[in-house]
Amino acid sequence: MLKLAGVITVVPFPDAPFQPAHRRYSFNFDRLSALIDSGRSWAKEVYGWGTASTDLAGLFSNVADALQSFGWVAGINNLARSDEELILGRSVPEADTSPMPRAGVAVFEAIPPDTAKAGVAVFGLRASSPGATDAGLGLMPFLSKTSPGPLLT
Repeated sequence: MLKLAGVITVVPFPDAPFQPAHRRYSFNFDRLSALIDSGRSWAKEVYGWGTASTDLAGLFSNVADALQSFGWVAGINNLARSDEELILGRSVPEADTSPMPRAGVAVFEAIPPDTAKAGVAVFGLRASSPGATDAGLGLMPFLSKTSPGPLLT
């Protein structure tokens, strides 16, 4: 939860000469006051919310980590261009090179051999124009079934 709040940041470092791959943990205690101070915007300080450089990927990664710490199955991937175009109702060619993040959490998973899943997906919504501050989040419940048999009986 401290990672989600931006109090702890984790920076991975790749393998380099004379330095094995590792993670560096930093503590940002000044962000604790942003959580309770009405004059400061915690979401803006940690994730750039309401700015032209919103860090949706960082937000999604930290939310997925928080959900997994409570035992939920969460996964992060990218929103397909076709899905983003369907949601926005317009062509989105920039989705090919800069896809929006998507995170899903299953709140129900059937017992094998059945493969039904139910849950909720959260995805990033692209700003209306470059430099705009109106990027946001979308929320969508899902239900999927990939094997034959009754669905959620």
